[in-house]
This record gives sequence, C-alpha cells and structure tokens, in this order.
Amino acid sequence: SPQMSCPPLRALQVSAYAPPHLGGIEICAEELFNTLRDLRCELAWISSDVPRVGSQGPRIRVPVCNQIEDWFGVPIPIPTPSAVRKIWRTVQDTELVHVHDVLYLNSILSVYFARLMRKPIVMTLHRWPLPYRNRWVTLVQDAVHHSLGRWCLRRAHAITCIHREVLRKVETFA
Repeated sequence: SPQMSCPPLRALQVSAYAPPHLGGIEICAEELFNTLRDLRCELAWISSDVPRVGSQGPRIRVPVCNQIEDWFGVPIPIPTPSAVRKIWRTVQDTELVHVHDVLYLNSILSVYFARLMRKPIVMTLHRWPLPYRNRWVTLVQDAVHHSLGRWCLRRAHAITCIHREVLRKVETFA
C-alpha cells in the first residue's frame, strides 16, 4: 500500500532573548530549536533583537526597548509596536506556539494571540521565581507571576518544567 505522508506541523518557539544574548533560557531554546530543525520540523523562533543582529531565516528577531536590563540588570524586553505586529503575524502563520517562560512580554503576547486564534500552546518553565536581591524587583516579579503568569499557564495545553522544583511550585500555583 502507498505510504501517506503528512506535512510537518508549523510550530513557533517564543523566548525573550536568543543568542548571542546569554542566559539559561537562551541556551536551552537554542538547543531545542536546532534539534527540531535537524529533525525537519518546520519551526520558527521569535525573540528580541538584543543585541541587534537582525532576523535570519526562521530566526525572527523583533525590535524591543531593553532599557530595564541596561539600567537595572533585569531582563525585561518591551516589544515595539512593529514587534507586536510581527508576533501577531507569526502566530497567525503557525499551528502550535511553544513559549519559554511567562515573565516576558513576547511570551504573554504570543499566548494571548494564540488563544484568540485558537492555536494550541505549549509552555516550558525554566526557573520560578528568579532570584533577585532587590526587594522591589522580587515584588514586581511575584505580581506578574500571580497575574499574567497564572493567566498564561491556565491557557496552556501542556506545561513542561526544566526542574522538579519548578514543577512542584507550578502544580500548587496554576
């Protein structure tokens, strides 16, 4: 009998940053992206264009204001209006959205757009919460986790966690 083949699922990976910006999420997301592309998955990746290197093929880097990280060392890229439009269009062109963490506006916007378009959402949580010395930063982080973070988690079709500790926290949180 002839073998049937299905076209690959068009998926989108979303993170706040990507290499050459260095961090744990960036390294994990890079490895996952390369592995899935090597397996012939049709995968695009949206991240902030920090540092500015521009988009390259399926690596879509969007313009952001990164002043919070520059001034205070807290990585909170704020997408520009053109970035928001690009995220919208890219979510529109995909069948599944995979988001790395929920503290970042790229992630929150992608979840919101995916829900509006009825696209499945997979979420990977890396560290929960991030350890900051500054009390105000910790308070803001907690407020975002308890509001927008919880909202995103409740809209995900699947949640994966990098560490058991994160999984335990999420199980009681979401």
